[in-house]
Amino acid sequence: MLSSTFVAINLASLVNTVEIMSRDINGNVTGSVRITIPPKGLISFGDVLASFGQSGTYGPLEIESIDGLPILAVSRVSSLQRTGGYFMGVP
Repeated sequence: MLSSTFVAINLASLVNTVEIMSRDINGNVTGSVRITIPPKGLISFGDVLASFGQSGTYGPLEIESIDGLPILAVSRVSSLQRTGGYFMGVP
């Protein structure tokens, strides 16, 4: 079973609304959420896909600042077999 931790940091000095979309392996959107991050604040999920009701699934995440402000994001995908990898957000 796979899980994906996720952290997004608001690099701006203003409130930043971000949309996080999950996609399946074919690129179809399987869930999304909009979250407001305080100035210079962060959000984190122990298992971001489980928070979308998609526990045990995998696929790409798309993160967009609705306000057009800079964000930094990182996700770690891991399994119960102690394998995994880190994925950084790229503009």
